Amino acid sequence: MIIALRGVVELFRKARRLTDVHRKLLAFSISHDHSIVRLYAHYPEIDGDKTSIFRYKIKQFDYSDERWTCYTFTRNIYDKFVPVYLELITNAIDLLPDPIAESFNSAIAPDDETAPSPQEPGALKQSLQQELKQQRKEAELQRKEVKQRETALMTQLEQQRKEFEQQRNELMQLIQQQGEHLNQLLSKH
Repeated sequence: MIIALRGVVELFRKARRLTDVHRKLLAFSISHDHSIVRLYAHYPEIDGDKTSIFRYKIKQFDYSDERWTCYTFTRNIYDKFVPVYLELITNAIDLLPDPIAESFNSAIAPDDETAPSPQEPGALKQSLQQELKQQRKEAELQRKEVKQRETALMTQLEQQRKEFEQQRNELMQLIQQQGEHLNQLLSKH
């Protein structure tokens, strides 16, 4: 969590929005051993260039006492916290300076009036939004592929179950026929 939060703080530092993350809960974690579960919240404290990451224990409990607490906690993080957190990060990304324009400006001499203008400020935002859309499309395709594989495997499993049932019935008939044949041989002797 420390590494992840340092990255988030660095993003907000570059976007010049440190007040949005200073002493705010930005991450959660769950640790456990064979019987005890601990739920933690993580937050940064920023003092100039120095960033300290702190962990706050939300709750500690025994597995057997509260079976659904971890599930409920995790579901609430995904359903309630993550959408707000992603919006916060997206807004910070929108505020970042355009790295292409910066590298372009540093390569041009200050007195060069014939140089082309740098890329517009919204270009980075559009590029990131397009990349995000592309990643969402890829994720949706992967979900569909997984669903198709799951359906194919379930069909294959059902077919194997039917074949096994048929083989079992044939074997039972064969055993029954052998038993009848054996009974006939025994009754003759």
